[in-house]
Amino acid sequence: MGDVGSSAPSLIPHARRPPPSAPQGFLDAKVTLPVPTVPVLPRPRLFAALTAAAERRVTVVNASAGTGKTMLLASWLRWSVNQRAAWVSFDSGDNEPKFFWAYVVESLRRACDAEDAAVLADLGGADLGAEEFPRRFLDAVGRLREPVVLIVDQAHEITDWRLLAGLETVLRHGPAGLRLVFAGRGQPALPLARLRVAGELADLGSADLACTREEARDLLAAYGVQADDAQVSRVWRRTEGWTTGLRLAALWWHAQPASDRDLAGFTGDEPLVAGYLDDEILRPQPPLVREFLLATCLVEPVCGDLADAMTGERDGARTLEELDRDNALVNGVGAGRVWFAYAPLLREFLTYRLRRERPAREPDLRCSAARWYANAGMVAGAVRCAVAARDWALTGEILGRHGNRVFANGEGAELEPLLASIPAQDVAAHADLAAACAHVRLNAGDPDGAEALLRLAEEARPADGAEGADGADGPDVRQAFVRLLRTAQLRLRQACLRGRITPPDVVRGREILDRARTAGVAADRQADVGALAYWVGVAELWRGALPEAKEAFGHALGRLTAGGLHRWEWRTRDWLALLNALEGRLAAAEEALHAAGPDHDAERPPEPDAGPAGERVPGERVPGERAPGIRPGPSLVRNLASAAIELERDRLDQAWALLEHSTGPASDPTDPTDPTDPTDPTGPAHDGHAAAGPADRIGLRSSAAADDPADPPLGDLLGVLRARILFHRGDLGAARTELAATRDAAGRLHPVVDQAATLLEVEISTHEGATERATEILAGLRAGSAPATGGPAGPAGPPTAVLVAEGRTLLAAGDSAGALAAVAPCLDADRSPARPLDTVGALLVAATAQRRLGAQAPAGEYLERALALAERDYLVRVFLDAGRGVRALLTVVVAPEGRHAAFRSALLHRFDVAPAAGWKAKPAEQAIRLTASERAVLRYLPSHLTNEEIAQDLCLSVNTVKSHLRTLYRKLGVTSRREAIARALQIDLLR
Repeated sequence: MGDVGSSAPSLIPHARRPPPSAPQGFLDAKVTLPVPTVPVLPRPRLFAALTAAAERRVTVVNASAGTGKTMLLASWLRWSVNQRAAWVSFDSGDNEPKFFWAYVVESLRRACDAEDAAVLADLGGADLGAEEFPRRFLDAVGRLREPVVLIVDQAHEITDWRLLAGLETVLRHGPAGLRLVFAGRGQPALPLARLRVAGELADLGSADLACTREEARDLLAAYGVQADDAQVSRVWRRTEGWTTGLRLAALWWHAQPASDRDLAGFTGDEPLVAGYLDDEILRPQPPLVREFLLATCLVEPVCGDLADAMTGERDGARTLEELDRDNALVNGVGAGRVWFAYAPLLREFLTYRLRRERPAREPDLRCSAARWYANAGMVAGAVRCAVAARDWALTGEILGRHGNRVFANGEGAELEPLLASIPAQDVAAHADLAAACAHVRLNAGDPDGAEALLRLAEEARPADGAEGADGADGPDVRQAFVRLLRTAQLRLRQACLRGRITPPDVVRGREILDRARTAGVAADRQADVGALAYWVGVAELWRGALPEAKEAFGHALGRLTAGGLHRWEWRTRDWLALLNALEGRLAAAEEALHAAGPDHDAERPPEPDAGPAGERVPGERVPGERAPGIRPGPSLVRNLASAAIELERDRLDQAWALLEHSTGPASDPTDPTDPTDPTDPTGPAHDGHAAAGPADRIGLRSSAAADDPADPPLGDLLGVLRARILFHRGDLGAARTELAATRDAAGRLHPVVDQAATLLEVEISTHEGATERATEILAGLRAGSAPATGGPAGPAGPPTAVLVAEGRTLLAAGDSAGALAAVAPCLDADRSPARPLDTVGALLVAATAQRRLGAQAPAGEYLERALALAERDYLVRVFLDAGRGVRALLTVVVAPEGRHAAFRSALLHRFDVAPAAGWKAKPAEQAIRLTASERAVLRYLPSHLTNEEIAQDLCLSVNTVKSHLRTLYRKLGVTSRREAIARALQIDLLR
């Protein structure tokens, strides 16, 4: 055999041995290996595949015209010099058994040595056209001493039933030494399925025969083409490795002036290519199929229903399958082979013919395709066809109906260059086009660039009185109202990008939402209502109106889901998770997080159906599909929601880790000189003060961490949560430092941040016993109460969070009656529903106050209500924040075996392990290292054994045990045995 490892483009020799003389009357060309007239390169990859295939009884080489089937097989035989092979070139005129079998016998005789040739000579006197001849042929072939390969070229031309029946006999009963190779532009009309299932048949198709990039380079070089790698790659992609396409490219290249030879100019409408494709592909087809190819060449790829929409016929799927089966440079693509792609050169040739012969049909065909794509929800394809047809009204209609979903999901990148190609005067004349172009500018974060486009979209609307007004109806009015919905949400998005939300902006959006309930908005346009509600929610967040934002997001969620606006749907779930977590509705927050999956880049969802018959363009998305790539990664909103959940359940280390992940490192963590290195025990993170780095970075990270540039800068709130954790860990100084840094860094959310920070400052002052200072802060807060934190404000009074903070301060000052009066509005059933956190906090203040006033029964009732409300969401931190008096209530007032026994026990445990004031905050990464002896002593601390008994049990002296205890207290940062037990439980040194 030849050297398969050689990479040099040396040519295959033209002949292996001189052909023996043939008997008079036979056509040498029928039984002789074809001699190439052009350079033929060795293809070791395919030679090896053919050699392996020839180990099976039958090989089928089924490929389209011009793929080099004949030359490949001939060169393989010349390369494998030890292979005994017989060759028969068949054509449609040979469909006569006596002719075919005569060629086969003569070809085999030439391939064999003298002894085997004598065996075959016995067939010379037989009746080659007789029905029993195939059996006599098998008897003779079975007596051959050496295996032989019989190649039948152009086997797809075999149609005579007698000939096919004879070949079927050979297939069923052929001896092991006979290997059959059928080559052609289609499968031979023989029963091959059984052989394929049995593993006795090998297939090679057009994809196998296509040249690789390297083979294309060598072939072009053999043809004398001088081209760089970029040109070779370009022509290789255009021809898809089609051998004849590469040959045509070489001929075209040589025909160009020497100074203008660039393979980039080689296309399917060149006369050389057009002539070949016309002769070999188009002309052999029936007239209806030719018309079909011309009508459907404008789209890529094409399916049966799309083809029917363009041709007006109903047999598109069958026609495409037949073209694929006949290897007419049409190939099935994707799962199920419902979609079909025309070879690039064929598509260019057909487009050229269509424009030359039927130029008036092209716009109509493109518009038909655009409408089909739009109905199937494939917006990019629809817009592409409509723009190519220069039908701006249709383009606007498609974008008006479907563009919102595409842009909302961040999938508009493909549409941007298409929209940019539309003349400005046509954009100005179509409101939907102007709105779509405004979407593009807003997606690019350019609110000022969207201004002129938004004005154009708004000017095309009727006056407000006609926009879906009560009593008005009709398609024009409803369409005008849908445009109003869209421009209103675009205006809100523009305002959010600018970071300047005015009350009229939100009022206008809410008025339109209210009108949507009575305006007769169709079910398939409810997504526009959901989009407006989403942006009303984001705008309310900018204003700090959290309850109003939550209400708007709740209004949006179902409509966004049903309308396929999944990016905004996921963002809505994230916002609802955060808002619920801040209210203390932790179960609802977790449900919202889990509804979007454990991670935003979770596994790909199931493929949906699309189009009337379930077809989908590979790579094109359809309504209802949650496509990969548009789902953002873990977001700042999700991290904050998760951190808030962990914080309210008193899992401080987990909450801290989530906040640290949200801010990210400010400098190289591996730099030993980094002052914020968390592993450095001498650094600022461990000296009793807050690490300045993360707090200072909040303002820098807020915009980078947001998933959407129109989101409010939630990074401003990170410092408040960090300060809360530091406070709960007992590091009051670090908490104050963090709050100061957060206030300084706060930007456009400064009022919201300032109020949250002020409430925490009240809590810290109360904890320190500085109740007068806390009262002064509360007085200032009450004077300027805003609804950003803790429920509604207004005629009913300040937010409930402020009332709870006031009640706790009064309790700390010893004014139980005043505390009870302060939280009384929170317990009023007629008051607007407060946050569960505030309601539980108020109940705990009331319970503590009642007990101090000697009213044991009301205290128990309030505590039972608090337990019932908190257990549902497992609210732990609010009990710890209420003070140690609540622990006494849990111990004395609530029965251990009551309805909330498990939750009560968990709360008592958390009270026991909660950090005491004065403990320094220690990051979770800082491990406390104990010796084996110290660990042994630590294990005895929860017992009731004395130091002497511990020493006796461990076989140590009492002084040694006392020394270990002093070291333990120092390492744990405590001063008593009880505190040591609590601290060890908190950091999992005791379990």
